[in-house]
Amino acid sequence: MNNRQMVSYLDAYKSSHDIDQLKKTFYSLGEKDRKRAAAQLNDPNLTFPTFYTLLPEIDTLDLYPLLNLRNTTACKVCSKALRNEVLAEHLNTASQATNEQNYHVLKWMFNTGWREDGFSNQFDQVLDVTTALLIKKYKDQSILPTVVNEIFERNRKGYYIHDLVWCFYETRNPYALKLAARYLRSNNPEDVKLASELLHYTSEEEEEIHGNPERKYESYLNWFQENQPYLYFTGENLQCSSEPRAFKVDLDAKYLSKKRLSASQKKPYSLTKFEQEKLEQFHQTKDSDRKLLAKYSKQIYSKNPQQWKEWMHADINQQVKYAKGQGREAQ
Repeated sequence: MNNRQMVSYLDAYKSSHDIDQLKKTFYSLGEKDRKRAAAQLNDPNLTFPTFYTLLPEIDTLDLYPLLNLRNTTACKVCSKALRNEVLAEHLNTASQATNEQNYHVLKWMFNTGWREDGFSNQFDQVLDVTTALLIKKYKDQSILPTVVNEIFERNRKGYYIHDLVWCFYETRNPYALKLAARYLRSNNPEDVKLASELLHYTSEEEEEIHGNPERKYESYLNWFQENQPYLYFTGENLQCSSEPRAFKVDLDAKYLSKKRLSASQKKPYSLTKFEQEKLEQFHQTKDSDRKLLAKYSKQIYSKNPQQWKEWMHADINQQVKYAKGQGREAQ
Protein backbone atom coordinates (compact mmCIF):
# COMPACT_ATOMS: atom_id res chain seq x y z
CA MET A 1 0.00 0.00 0.00
CA ASN A 2 1.55 3.33 -1.00
CA ASN A 3 1.58 6.57 0.99
CA ARG A 4 -1.29 8.08 -1.01
CA GLN A 5 -3.55 5.18 -0.04
CA MET A 6 -2.56 5.54 3.61
CA VAL A 7 -3.74 9.17 3.87
CA SER A 8 -7.04 9.59 5.68
CA TYR A 9 -9.93 11.37 3.98
CA LEU A 10 -9.81 14.30 6.42
CA ASP A 11 -6.05 14.76 5.97
CA ALA A 12 -6.40 14.63 2.20
CA TYR A 13 -9.22 17.18 2.34
CA LYS A 14 -7.17 19.48 4.58
CA SER A 15 -4.21 19.38 2.20
CA SER A 16 -6.35 20.38 -0.78
CA HIS A 17 -8.51 22.97 1.00
CA ASP A 18 -7.95 25.55 3.70
CA ILE A 19 -8.62 24.78 7.36
CA ASP A 20 -11.82 26.83 7.52
CA GLN A 21 -13.26 24.81 4.65
CA LEU A 22 -12.28 21.57 6.38
CA LYS A 23 -14.05 22.64 9.57
CA LYS A 24 -17.20 23.75 7.73
CA THR A 25 -17.39 20.57 5.65
CA PHE A 26 -16.82 18.33 8.67
CA TYR A 27 -19.40 20.17 10.74
CA SER A 28 -21.94 19.89 7.94
CA LEU A 29 -21.32 16.13 7.76
CA GLY A 30 -21.65 15.81 11.54
CA GLU A 31 -25.02 17.53 11.54
CA LYS A 32 -26.31 15.04 8.96
CA ASP A 33 -24.58 11.87 10.13
CA ARG A 34 -22.75 11.87 13.49
CA LYS A 35 -21.63 8.25 13.15
CA ARG A 36 -20.06 8.85 9.76
CA ALA A 37 -18.27 11.96 11.04
CA ALA A 38 -16.95 10.00 14.03
CA ALA A 39 -15.82 7.19 11.73
CA GLN A 40 -13.67 9.67 9.79
CA LEU A 41 -12.10 10.83 13.04
CA ASN A 42 -11.48 7.23 14.07
CA ASP A 43 -9.65 6.43 10.83
CA PRO A 44 -6.37 4.73 11.88
CA ASN A 45 -4.48 6.85 9.34
CA LEU A 46 -5.71 10.20 10.67
CA THR A 47 -2.96 12.52 11.90
CA PHE A 48 -3.07 14.25 15.26
CA PRO A 49 -2.89 17.83 13.84
CA THR A 50 -6.05 17.25 11.80
CA PHE A 51 -7.80 15.73 14.81
CA TYR A 52 -6.71 18.68 16.97
CA THR A 53 -7.94 21.15 14.34
CA LEU A 54 -11.43 19.67 14.60
CA LEU A 55 -11.69 19.69 18.41
CA PRO A 56 -14.15 22.65 18.42
CA GLU A 57 -16.43 20.82 15.96
CA ILE A 58 -16.16 17.61 17.98
CA ASP A 59 -17.27 19.55 21.03
CA THR A 60 -20.15 21.35 19.32
CA LEU A 61 -21.43 18.12 17.75
CA ASP A 62 -20.82 16.21 21.01
CA LEU A 63 -18.99 13.41 19.24
CA TYR A 64 -17.05 12.35 22.37
CA PRO A 65 -19.12 9.19 23.00
CA LEU A 66 -18.40 8.00 19.45
CA LEU A 67 -14.61 8.49 19.54
CA ASN A 68 -12.29 5.51 19.71
CA LEU A 69 -9.79 4.95 22.53
CA ARG A 70 -6.94 6.66 20.62
CA ASN A 71 -8.92 9.85 20.21
CA THR A 72 -10.40 10.00 23.70
CA THR A 73 -6.92 9.44 25.14
CA ALA A 74 -5.55 12.24 22.95
CA CYS A 75 -8.36 14.49 24.17
CA LYS A 76 -7.37 13.74 27.76
CA VAL A 77 -3.75 14.68 27.05
CA CYS A 78 -4.94 17.93 25.45
CA SER A 79 -7.20 18.73 28.40
CA LYS A 80 -4.34 18.28 30.87
CA ALA A 81 -1.79 20.13 28.74
CA LEU A 82 -4.13 23.08 28.24
CA ARG A 83 -5.74 22.82 31.70
CA ASN A 84 -9.10 22.65 29.97
CA GLU A 85 -11.53 21.49 32.66
CA VAL A 86 -14.53 21.69 30.33
CA LEU A 87 -12.92 19.25 27.91
CA ALA A 88 -11.94 16.98 30.80
CA GLU A 89 -15.55 16.81 32.01
CA HIS A 90 -16.70 15.49 28.63
CA LEU A 91 -14.29 12.57 29.03
CA ASN A 92 -15.23 11.47 32.55
CA THR A 93 -17.02 8.36 31.31
CA ALA A 94 -14.51 7.50 28.57
CA SER A 95 -12.54 4.26 28.82
CA GLN A 96 -9.14 4.44 30.48
CA ALA A 97 -6.17 3.45 28.34
CA THR A 98 -3.56 1.08 29.71
CA ASN A 99 0.03 2.30 30.04
CA GLU A 100 0.94 0.57 26.78
CA GLN A 101 -2.06 2.01 24.95
CA ASN A 102 -1.35 5.46 26.34
CA TYR A 103 2.25 5.20 25.09
CA HIS A 104 1.14 4.34 21.56
CA VAL A 105 -1.29 7.28 21.53
CA LEU A 106 1.47 9.64 22.67
CA LYS A 107 3.73 8.32 19.91
CA TRP A 108 0.96 8.93 17.37
CA MET A 109 0.57 12.48 18.63
CA PHE A 110 4.34 13.00 18.60
CA ASN A 111 5.17 11.40 15.25
CA THR A 112 2.35 13.03 13.29
CA GLY A 113 2.20 16.20 15.35
CA TRP A 114 5.69 17.55 14.74
CA ARG A 115 4.96 17.80 11.03
CA GLU A 116 2.85 20.84 11.84
CA ASP A 117 4.71 22.37 14.77
CA GLY A 118 3.90 26.08 14.95
CA PHE A 119 0.23 25.63 14.06
CA SER A 120 -0.70 27.54 17.23
CA ASN A 121 0.74 28.25 20.67
CA GLN A 122 -1.73 25.85 22.27
CA PHE A 123 -0.95 23.10 19.78
CA ASP A 124 2.77 23.53 20.44
CA GLN A 125 2.05 23.36 24.17
CA VAL A 126 0.33 20.00 23.69
CA LEU A 127 3.33 18.75 21.69
CA ASP A 128 5.70 19.82 24.47
CA VAL A 129 3.68 17.98 27.11
CA THR A 130 3.48 14.91 24.85
CA THR A 131 7.26 14.98 24.44
CA ALA A 132 7.83 15.36 28.17
CA LEU A 133 5.59 12.37 28.94
CA LEU A 134 7.39 10.18 26.43
CA ILE A 135 10.78 11.09 27.88
CA LYS A 136 10.03 11.22 31.61
CA LYS A 137 7.33 8.58 32.03
CA TYR A 138 8.12 6.17 29.21
CA LYS A 139 11.89 6.73 28.92
CA ASP A 140 11.63 6.85 25.13
CA GLN A 141 15.08 7.75 23.81
CA SER A 142 14.17 7.14 20.17
CA ILE A 143 12.59 10.59 19.91
CA LEU A 144 15.84 12.42 20.75
CA PRO A 145 16.82 13.31 17.14
CA THR A 146 13.41 14.88 16.52
CA VAL A 147 13.50 16.79 19.81
CA VAL A 148 16.92 18.26 19.05
CA ASN A 149 15.90 19.15 15.50
CA GLU A 150 12.75 20.90 16.68
CA ILE A 151 14.62 22.88 19.35
CA PHE A 152 16.72 24.47 16.62
CA GLU A 153 13.83 24.81 14.17
CA ARG A 154 11.78 26.69 16.73
CA ASN A 155 14.72 28.82 17.81
CA ARG A 156 15.27 30.01 14.23
CA LYS A 157 11.64 31.14 14.11
CA GLY A 158 11.78 32.82 17.49
CA TYR A 159 9.35 30.34 19.02
CA TYR A 160 9.25 29.11 22.62
CA ILE A 161 11.85 26.39 23.32
CA HIS A 162 12.10 26.33 27.14
CA ASP A 163 10.08 23.13 27.64
CA LEU A 164 11.79 21.30 24.79
CA VAL A 165 15.20 22.20 26.20
CA TRP A 166 14.04 20.79 29.53
CA CYS A 167 13.14 17.55 27.71
CA PHE A 168 16.57 17.61 26.03
CA TYR A 169 18.32 17.62 29.40
CA GLU A 170 15.91 15.18 31.05
CA THR A 171 16.81 12.42 28.60
CA ARG A 172 19.95 12.14 30.74
CA ASN A 173 21.59 10.78 27.64
CA PRO A 174 25.02 12.10 26.54
CA TYR A 175 24.04 11.21 22.97
CA ALA A 176 21.85 14.32 23.07
CA LEU A 177 25.04 16.39 23.28
CA LYS A 178 26.42 14.77 20.16
CA LEU A 179 23.20 15.54 18.27
CA ALA A 180 23.27 19.18 19.35
CA ALA A 181 26.97 19.44 18.45
CA ARG A 182 26.11 19.13 14.75
CA TYR A 183 24.75 22.66 14.88
CA LEU A 184 28.16 24.05 15.86
CA ARG A 185 29.04 23.96 12.16
CA SER A 186 25.80 25.55 10.98
CA ASN A 187 25.87 28.58 8.71
CA ASN A 188 23.20 30.12 10.92
CA PRO A 189 24.77 32.11 13.79
CA GLU A 190 21.69 31.49 15.94
CA ASP A 191 22.24 27.72 15.60
CA VAL A 192 25.85 28.02 16.69
CA LYS A 193 24.96 30.27 19.64
CA LEU A 194 22.23 27.93 20.87
CA ALA A 195 24.38 24.81 20.39
CA SER A 196 27.18 26.42 22.40
CA GLU A 197 24.73 27.21 25.19
CA LEU A 198 23.19 23.73 25.25
CA LEU A 199 26.61 22.10 25.28
CA HIS A 200 28.04 24.62 27.71
CA TYR A 201 30.90 24.89 25.25
CA THR A 202 33.70 26.69 27.11
CA SER A 203 36.79 28.40 25.71
CA GLU A 204 38.90 25.64 27.23
CA GLU A 205 37.04 23.02 25.21
CA GLU A 206 37.23 25.19 22.09
CA GLU A 207 41.01 25.04 22.32
CA GLU A 208 41.15 28.68 21.29
CA ILE A 209 39.43 28.02 17.95
CA HIS A 210 37.96 31.25 16.66
CA GLY A 211 35.28 31.50 13.98
CA ASN A 212 35.92 28.16 12.25
CA PRO A 213 32.65 26.15 12.50
CA GLU A 214 34.05 22.89 11.15
CA ARG A 215 37.08 22.95 13.45
CA LYS A 216 34.88 23.95 16.35
CA TYR A 217 32.65 20.94 15.66
CA GLU A 218 35.63 18.58 15.31
CA SER A 219 37.14 19.95 18.51
CA TYR A 220 33.95 19.24 20.42
CA LEU A 221 33.66 15.74 18.97
CA ASN A 222 37.22 15.03 20.11
CA TRP A 223 36.34 16.29 23.58
CA PHE A 224 33.13 14.22 23.59
CA GLN A 225 34.89 11.04 22.47
CA GLU A 226 37.51 11.45 25.18
CA ASN A 227 35.05 12.18 27.98
CA GLN A 228 31.82 10.37 27.05
CA PRO A 229 32.60 7.30 29.21
CA TYR A 230 32.94 9.58 32.24
CA LEU A 231 30.03 11.99 31.77
CA TYR A 232 27.37 12.17 34.45
CA PHE A 233 24.02 13.94 34.70
CA THR A 234 24.07 16.88 37.13
CA GLY A 235 20.35 17.60 37.27
CA GLU A 236 20.88 21.21 36.19
CA ASN A 237 18.27 22.69 33.85
CA LEU A 238 16.83 26.05 32.82
CA GLN A 239 14.62 26.08 35.90
CA CYS A 240 17.59 26.26 38.26
CA SER A 241 20.18 28.06 36.15
CA SER A 242 20.31 30.48 33.22
CA GLU A 243 23.30 28.52 31.92
CA PRO A 244 22.71 24.92 33.00
CA ARG A 245 25.42 22.34 32.57
CA ALA A 246 23.46 19.11 32.54
CA PHE A 247 26.51 16.88 32.03
CA LYS A 248 29.93 17.12 33.64
CA VAL A 249 33.02 14.95 33.51
CA ASP A 250 33.53 12.63 36.46
CA LEU A 251 37.21 13.41 36.98
CA ASP A 252 37.51 10.68 39.62
CA ALA A 253 36.36 8.05 37.14
CA LYS A 254 38.57 9.44 34.38
CA TYR A 255 41.62 9.51 36.65
CA LEU A 256 41.01 5.91 37.72
CA SER A 257 40.05 4.86 34.17
CA LYS A 258 36.71 3.54 35.37
CA LYS A 259 33.99 3.92 32.77
CA ARG A 260 30.55 4.82 34.09
CA LEU A 261 27.80 2.35 33.19
CA SER A 262 25.24 5.14 33.05
CA ALA A 263 25.36 8.92 33.10
CA SER A 264 22.40 8.99 35.50
CA GLN A 265 23.93 6.72 38.15
CA LYS A 266 25.37 8.53 41.17
CA LYS A 267 27.68 5.74 42.35
CA PRO A 268 28.43 3.60 39.30
CA TYR A 269 31.55 1.83 40.53
CA SER A 270 33.15 0.32 43.65
CA LEU A 271 36.66 1.23 44.78
CA THR A 272 39.56 -0.82 46.08
CA LYS A 273 41.55 0.41 49.06
CA PHE A 274 44.36 1.48 46.72
CA GLU A 275 41.93 3.46 44.53
CA GLN A 276 40.45 5.17 47.58
CA GLU A 277 43.92 6.22 48.70
CA LYS A 278 44.78 7.55 45.24
CA LEU A 279 41.55 9.56 45.15
CA GLU A 280 42.34 11.09 48.53
CA GLN A 281 45.63 12.33 47.09
CA PHE A 282 43.91 13.36 43.86
CA HIS A 283 41.36 15.48 45.74
CA GLN A 284 44.12 17.37 47.54
CA THR A 285 45.47 18.81 44.28
CA LYS A 286 44.17 22.04 42.76
CA ASP A 287 41.42 22.03 40.13
CA SER A 288 43.67 22.62 37.14
CA ASP A 289 45.98 19.77 38.18
CA ARG A 290 43.04 17.38 38.64
CA LYS A 291 41.89 18.08 35.09
CA LEU A 292 45.43 17.60 33.83
CA LEU A 293 45.92 14.35 35.76
CA ALA A 294 42.60 12.92 34.57
CA LYS A 295 43.38 13.78 30.95
CA TYR A 296 46.89 12.36 31.17
CA SER A 297 45.62 9.20 32.89
CA LYS A 298 43.11 8.63 30.09
CA GLN A 299 45.78 9.10 27.41
CA ILE A 300 48.41 6.86 28.98
CA TYR A 301 45.86 4.14 29.83
CA SER A 302 44.68 4.05 26.19
CA LYS A 303 48.24 3.76 24.87
CA ASN A 304 49.91 1.50 27.42
CA PRO A 305 47.90 -0.02 30.33
CA GLN A 306 51.05 -1.44 31.93
CA GLN A 307 52.77 1.95 31.89
CA TRP A 308 49.58 3.43 33.34
CA LYS A 309 49.72 0.99 36.28
CA GLU A 310 53.27 2.03 37.04
CA TRP A 311 52.33 5.70 36.79
CA MET A 312 49.36 5.20 39.12
CA HIS A 313 51.68 3.85 41.83
CA ALA A 314 53.79 7.00 41.72
CA ASP A 315 53.35 9.76 44.27
CA ILE A 316 50.70 12.31 43.26
CA ASN A 317 53.28 15.10 42.95
CA GLN A 318 55.37 12.93 40.67
CA GLN A 319 52.27 12.18 38.62
CA VAL A 320 51.69 15.89 38.15
CA LYS A 321 55.28 16.32 36.95
CA TYR A 322 54.85 13.51 34.46
CA ALA A 323 51.59 14.97 33.23
CA LYS A 324 53.24 18.38 32.78
CA GLY A 325 56.09 16.77 30.89
CA GLN A 326 58.57 17.63 33.64
CA GLY A 327 59.22 14.11 34.79
CA ARG A 328 61.10 11.28 33.09
CA GLU A 329 58.71 9.49 30.74
CA ALA A 330 58.51 5.77 31.38
CA GLN A 331 59.73 3.67 28.54
